[in-house]
Amino acid sequence: MTATVNVTTVGDPTLNLGLTYNSYNADGSRTTVDTVMGYGWTHSYNIFLFSQLGAMFRFDGDGRITRYAIAQGGGFSAATGYFETLVRNTDGSFTLTKKDKTIYTFTSVSGTHFLVNGPVWPLTKIVDRNGNTTTLTYTGGNLTAVTDTYGRTVALGYNAENHVTSVTDPLGRVTTFQYDSTGHLLTQITDPNGKSIQYTYNVLFQITSKTDKAGRVFNYIYANYLPIAVYDSTGTGPATLSNPNNWATDPTQLAMFQLRVYIPSTTSNTDGRGNV
Repeated sequence: MTATVNVTTVGDPTLNLGLTYNSYNADGSRTTVDTVMGYGWTHSYNIFLFSQLGAMFRFDGDGRITRYAIAQGGGFSAATGYFETLVRNTDGSFTLTKKDKTIYTFTSVSGTHFLVNGPVWPLTKIVDRNGNTTTLTYTGGNLTAVTDTYGRTVALGYNAENHVTSVTDPLGRVTTFQYDSTGHLLTQITDPNGKSIQYTYNVLFQITSKTDKAGRVFNYIYANYLPIAVYDSTGTGPATLSNPNNWATDPTQLAMFQLRVYIPSTTSNTDGRGNV
């Protein structure tokens, strides 16, 4: 089950910060990971490389994992279907060049708090094909500022557990985040206008309900780790999922908890009126 929330929108997509929740990164079916926003949650600039069992992996801002095998000569080869190049530089940093010629730089940052076995290299710079540069600044191991090529900045604040508690956009508008008593579950997002979204979870850290800004409640149903239905506050199922079991882990890798291979199959969504 995935959920997305837009936090900042400033016109230029380089500074748009969004959140993504993925139950596969929370309930243990792939992993149980808490980087900066609680189990299963991440944001669009929470991108980093890490090393495991002789391979490199990239954790993306939507929670996806991409594997790079070590090729002959010391280079890296991306997974099938990924048209990008990863290179380790002489200073120890890494450069990732995408198909659209956007270049991502990853650098070792002192004090990084991620619970990943092996070294971590967070994203520090993005340069698009036109030379526009986005710079990511870290303080005490936490990403605290994202600055675009025009000098506009999105600022991030943290609590003592190194979880994001606020995001301030270039216009000074603040979005805040609250967590449960364990510190590992994101329970509320409040926008600059004071409107909130609330979440509850089960013992597997899967989202079981969402209350939106209008007060509407949506309940999420799971079976064998898989999301199978969504019900609104009236008990009506606005969406049911058939054949949700269209993912399989790769058991040949140490990072099998974090690497997932898509197996093409048919999935249908049915709305409350029975439309498919």
